[in-house]
Order: sequence, then C-alpha cells, then structure tokens
Amino acid sequence: YIINYNLSNINLINTQLKNTKILYRKGLISKLDYEKYKRYCIISRFKNNIDEFILYFSTNYKDSQSLKIAENIYGINGWLTFDLAYINNHKDFNFLLSPNQPILLDIQINDSFNFYKKE
Repeated sequence: YIINYNLSNINLINTQLKNTKILYRKGLISKLDYEKYKRYCIISRFKNNIDEFILYFSTNYKDSQSLKIAENIYGINGWLTFDLAYINNHKDFNFLLSPNQPILLDIQINDSFNFYKKE
C-alpha cells in the first residue's frame, strides 16, 4: 500500500448503519432496505479509497490532473438512499441484492499523470 486511508465520515456511516439495523429489527423498514444500506456502506469505503489515491497523487506530485475517475454504481445511485435502478417487481430487482451477487462497479480511469515530472 502506498498510502494510509482514513474515512472521515466512517463514524457517521457506522452510526447510520446501526440505526438502520434497529429500524429493521423493529419492523419499520424492510430487510431489502437494510441490505441495500449495508451494501452502500461497503461502496462508500471503496469510493473513499479511490478519492484518497487521487488526493495522494495530486498533492504529492503537484499534478491536479493526475487521475480522473468516473464511477458508475450499478444498483445504487451513490447517495444515502434506498433507491435502486429498477422499480419494484422488475425481474432484476431481487437479483441485484442476492447475497451471492456482488454489486457491479463500472470504473473508468483516465490517467494523464506524468511520472517523469520534476516539479
């Protein structure tokens, strides 16, 4: 690993996950909503790692254009929400949240970083 990473909002995410679990146990939200939020937490950690690498290269090498990353998360829109890409009763709705089915990530990387830059 070239850097350490720190999730500045990890306490908030963990607290919200605990609250979501309590709501699920009390029957106020569905198991599907709870599972979606758990997956959101995993994705938020992953996205933070990407952001940390961008920051590392941009600041240490004085190259603000080092990495441009476009992330498309299939199934979750990236915000703190329980919305899926598919409406209820769509044939792929439950498929997205099957325990054996990982969430698909489409990541496009445009790397224009110059490793020989001497600034």
